[in-house]
Amino acid sequence: MSWQRYLAYFCTCMTSGVSIAQSSDAEPVFMLGQGALSCEQLLNYTSENGSPNDLVPWIYGFWSGINVVRGSSDDGDVSLAGPLVDPAALQSWIAASCELDLERKIYSVAMEAYFELSR
Repeated sequence: MSWQRYLAYFCTCMTSGVSIAQSSDAEPVFMLGQGALSCEQLLNYTSENGSPNDLVPWIYGFWSGINVVRGSSDDGDVSLAGPLVDPAALQSWIAASCELDLERKIYSVAMEAYFELSR
C-alpha cells in the first residue's frame, strides 16, 4: 500500500469532529478537525475572532502523521517537515494561500505547506 493511501487512512484518525471534505480531484476525503474547514470559513472566523488557537497544533499533528507515513515507506531518501516553522509565519502563509482559493480545504493548504517545507 502506498504512503498516500496510509496518509488518507491517517486523515480519518485525526481528532476533533468529523466532516467529509472534497479534494481538488473531486474525490471525497474523510477529514477531521480544522482540516475539514474551507479557507473561506477559516478567514471568516479569523476576521471575527482572530486566529484559532488550535490551527497550528492541528497542522503540526497533521504533518507528524505525514512524517510517520513517509518515514516508514520504502521510498528511500525522504525529507520531512519539522517543528522549526514559526507558528505566526505558518498562519500568515496559510491565510495568504487561502486568499487565492476560498473553497479550498485547510488540509489541502497544510499539505501544500508541508511539501514546500520538506524540499
